Amino acid sequence: MIARRGMSGSGVGLQAIENALQQHQKIPLNPGQPSGSRVRNLASMLRWEALGLDRTARNAGCDIVVNPANTGVVRGLPSITVMHDTMVLDHWRLFDFGYVIFAKMLFSLSAKNSTVVVTPSEHSKRQITRRWPHLDVRVIPWPTFRARASAPRSAPGSNEIVLIASCDKHKRIPMAIRSVDRARRLADGHLRLTIVGKSGNDVEAITQAISEVDGGWLTWIKTGVPQKDLDTLISEAFCVLSTSLDEGFCLPLLEAGSAGVPVVHTGRGAMPEVVGQSPLGDQAGTEEDQIALRLVALLDRPTWAGAARRAHHETQRFSPSVFESQWGALLNEVATRA
Repeated sequence: MIARRGMSGSGVGLQAIENALQQHQKIPLNPGQPSGSRVRNLASMLRWEALGLDRTARNAGCDIVVNPANTGVVRGLPSITVMHDTMVLDHWRLFDFGYVIFAKMLFSLSAKNSTVVVTPSEHSKRQITRRWPHLDVRVIPWPTFRARASAPRSAPGSNEIVLIASCDKHKRIPMAIRSVDRARRLADGHLRLTIVGKSGNDVEAITQAISEVDGGWLTWIKTGVPQKDLDTLISEAFCVLSTSLDEGFCLPLLEAGSAGVPVVHTGRGAMPEVVGQSPLGDQAGTEEDQIALRLVALLDRPTWAGAARRAHHETQRFSPSVFESQWGALLNEVATRA
C-alpha cells in the first residue's frame, strides 16, 4: 500500500490512517516538494496525481494504494481514496483559483478510478454521492487524537473562547470576532478570544475585523502550536468555537468534546454529527447574533456544565480502536477484490 502526502488533506488524518494500518507493510511515496512558479507547481502536481502516482505504485510492487488526501489516480490496482469533503467544489468562490482548477480536474477522475472512497462524515458522503452517485462511498469518522477526559469538566478553567482553524474564507473568522465582540458587550467584557490559525486566503479580512474592535481581549496565534500546548489550551477553554460555513468533519470540536469542554458552532456541514446540534437551542437573529447569545448563555454555570456533559457524551464513539478496526476490515475487503 502507499501512504501519500499530496497537495491537500489533513496531516493528522494521514497519521491516523498510518497508525490504523501499522500491521501492514507501508511504502510511503511523495511527489516531492514543488519549487517554482505557481503555474509550474500546479502542472507538476497534476502530472504526479494523474500519471506519476500510478507509475510509481506499479514500479514499487504495491498491492493496494491508499490516497489520504482527496486525489490520486490509480489504474488497474485496488485503491482507496480518502475524500475529506467536496467543499472546494461546493463553495469554489471561497478558495484559491489554482486549487479550484486542481480539484475540478482531479477529484472526479480520482474518485471514479478508486475501488472505494472513504469520507469522515455522512454529510460529506451525501455531497460526494450527489456528484458521483455510482461510487462505493464508506464513512469512517476520524478518531480523537488526544487523551480523552474521563469525565466532563464541572466548571470552566478560564474565560477564553478558543477557535482553531485555517485562516480561510470558509472558516468565517471575521464573523467569529464580531460575534465574540457582541457577546462581550452583552456580558460586561467577561469573555476573551484566542484564534489559532496560520496562513490562508482570508488573512486580510481577519486583520481588518480585528482593527474594528477593541482587540485587547483577542489573541491571534499565527505560528504552529505544539500538540501538548494545544491540548492544554482546549482543556482549559471556556468553550471551543467554530463559525465555518461548511465542515467535512471538524476535528477541533471533537477534541473539545473529548476534553469535556462545551462547543458553540453554526450547525453547518458535519458539525452536528460530531458534537450534536447546539445544546442551547435556536435564537432569533443573524448567525452572529445567535452565536453571541449562545456564548453569553454559557456564562450560567449549570448551563455550561450541561453543555460540557453533552459534548463529552457525543464524542465518546470516536475512538482510535473503532477507527483501526474499520480501516482493517476495509483493507481486507478491498484486498479480496484484487
